[in-house]
Amino acid sequence: MNRITLAFLIPALGIFTGEVWSMDSADPTTALVQGNSAFALDLYGRISRGEGNRFISPFSISCALAMTYAGAQDETALQIAKTLHFTLPPEKLHPSFHHLIADLHSRNTARTGSKETADVELLTANALWSQAGQSALQALPLPPYTSQRRAELLSLYVQLQKRIQELDKEVEAQARQRPPARRLLTHPGVGPVTALATDVFLGDPSRFATANQVASYIGMIPSEHSSGGRQKLGALSKQGNSLLRYLWVEAAMHAVRKDPDLQRFYRRKLVQKGLGKARIAVARKLGIRLWIMLRDQIDYQEFCRRGQMRQKSGGARAGMPDFNSGPALQ
Repeated sequence: MNRITLAFLIPALGIFTGEVWSMDSADPTTALVQGNSAFALDLYGRISRGEGNRFISPFSISCALAMTYAGAQDETALQIAKTLHFTLPPEKLHPSFHHLIADLHSRNTARTGSKETADVELLTANALWSQAGQSALQALPLPPYTSQRRAELLSLYVQLQKRIQELDKEVEAQARQRPPARRLLTHPGVGPVTALATDVFLGDPSRFATANQVASYIGMIPSEHSSGGRQKLGALSKQGNSLLRYLWVEAAMHAVRKDPDLQRFYRRKLVQKGLGKARIAVARKLGIRLWIMLRDQIDYQEFCRRGQMRQKSGGARAGMPDFNSGPALQ
């Protein structure tokens, strides 16, 4: 007997949790899930005739080919969209993928209560970009022009990956040479790019008197539209460095899996504010932590030690102060 297992998303049932999703077709994420489910059924119809047992993830395939779709044009783009059931325009498709992947992760990291659920970690990977996966892509039967575009894109992918690896090594070497960046690397979830960017873009940390000034400089505070005695807060000001904001958010999603304080804070904000605001809030906390480490010239271990002293003395938690305008405890 042949066994074929498909891992795909069904909007009517929810993802892994049994929750009911809204079937509003105007929701881009719902449209993406519906398209992926249709692609999964099409794929099953094609491969169910083969021999042997196999496990496939249509969502991983869609994620991988969505990057190819971003660089495709004209007939190639139309064929990819038709095959993968992409019904969203590119400007909505890729943010929807990002939101859906983040939601998959948050449904695991936001668990509270029993250890069995709290210790579960969801990892998403695109095996199509491995050597075996690229061989499978090359073996797909495609029309001549589409096949030519595939070969060009796969060749470009190899060239870009090689260059990216070279740049990563250069960035890591630069980060290792700078003592402030080396200290930031001791914080869980912070890599060479984030450490070097934080060190370079923040500059002299003593020029910021408070944590709020740091957040304002990076643009991680709400915009304000006030009139008279009425105060109205809006979306993020985004007036600072957009690259550093992005790096802090990405690093924070890794840090919440390894740092207990940030993890508790992230879970609480998920319940209170939802996914988007929770990600920004924890990124801001991480950024303030990194600023304190730069300002006081300490590593992560010393930072945690001082945080424990604050907790014992009834002060603010490490990395989660309501304000922080004075020097850290020695």
